[in-house]
Amino acid sequence: MPADTIAPVFSLVERDGPCARRVLRSEAADDLQLIVIAGFRGPTLPERLTRPEILGGSAGQGWRISSAEGVFEFHARAVDRIDCRAALYRPLHTRFALSVGGRVATRLLLRALRLPGGARMLRWWQSLR
Repeated sequence: MPADTIAPVFSLVERDGPCARRVLRSEAADDLQLIVIAGFRGPTLPERLTRPEILGGSAGQGWRISSAEGVFEFHARAVDRIDCRAALYRPLHTRFALSVGGRVATRLLLRALRLPGGARMLRWWQSLR
């Protein structure tokens, strides 16, 4: 994996996940970024990393995270960087958004399910449509 600089501040949100997984999450308000380290073997990572750079990952070699807090060398099966960009899909989802009337109808139908015989009433209503 080539060196890549990512968001300024990351927090360690998962220290002892399944299969020795570590998860770092960016604190940027715009787009969420995650660094998922699978099979982590190495020194204890600090709670916050500022401007981490990920280096390494070739066969037989370990990985290295360089940040303002120091350099951390470790071994891992895989290191994945995930960029969650909700703004990318927002225009696609807008045409499927519920209108005010649709939201009211959904609330009423869900409340009707709580009533005794609510499921039967909803099946009857659906058969009329």
